[in-house]
Amino acid sequence: MIDQSTAKLLFIYGPPAAGKYTIAKALATELNWPLFHNHVVIDCVNALIQRGEDGFLDACADVRVALSARALANGKSHVSTFVYAAGVDDAFVERIRASVHSAGARFCAVRLQCSVATLNDRCVAPHRSAMGKISTIESLQTVLNQYNCFASLPHVDSLLIDTDVCSVAESVIRIRKHFEL
Repeated sequence: MIDQSTAKLLFIYGPPAAGKYTIAKALATELNWPLFHNHVVIDCVNALIQRGEDGFLDACADVRVALSARALANGKSHVSTFVYAAGVDDAFVERIRASVHSAGARFCAVRLQCSVATLNDRCVAPHRSAMGKISTIESLQTVLNQYNCFASLPHVDSLLIDTDVCSVAESVIRIRKHFEL
């Protein structure tokens, strides 16, 4: 049995357009937890350091780790989303996991996957460009060709959900059941 008083970081990751934000939003609403998604961090950092400038990704990692750690130390569970690129983001993953552990909290990882055809279909949805997300098949393919966004986090047991076959509602049920939320 999981101690329900322990704060949790529900870390939902996968390639762009896999359904991270959609599932995270539904889950955060149902659990009444804050949603600390990728683009909250990106928008915050982008106010001072433009995407592509030196230090942008490091600043994003610093903000994410610091705010999540402080929230968890204050006992506030939350849902977070992340596009993980194997090899590139491993140091960040270790930092966030270490900060969760230092806060006495629990790191709950969920990896979303689906076919590339589904990613292509989803990436052109109008809401994606409004949020500053990848919103063209060309930019999606560039990211997928440059980075391994389909990998599991190293040294982490992740719940795997295939969003080609699992609806948002089914995904929320599976996540809640798996992590006893």
